[in-house]
Amino acid sequence: MPITVHRLRLTKEREVDLDGEFGDVATAGFAAYDKVLKIGRIMRNANNGEFPAAESANIPSNSRCLAYLKHDGFFTAEQFLEVYDDPVHEVAVTDLLWPHPGFIPLS
Repeated sequence: MPITVHRLRLTKEREVDLDGEFGDVATAGFAAYDKVLKIGRIMRNANNGEFPAAESANIPSNSRCLAYLKHDGFFTAEQFLEVYDDPVHEVAVTDLLWPHPGFIPLS
């Protein structure tokens, strides 16, 4: 797929209160994810790199992006990797034994 350049116009918003607008973090997170998917579909179908002006409401404003970044309910990339890069910190007792019991020939 060739690379195309799209011209976008952001809507301006004042203060964004995610908790007041959505009620919980999961709903706010899904709303952002859903808009990203819509933007992707629109950009894939856009002609000549023109983003339809009627669809600009799907592009989050700078204020909205900052509200998501500052919200305590969302993981930073570093926090995510701390949990999911190595989720198991336990070492099985059999891993500490050498030779491994499965490799010891039975006489």
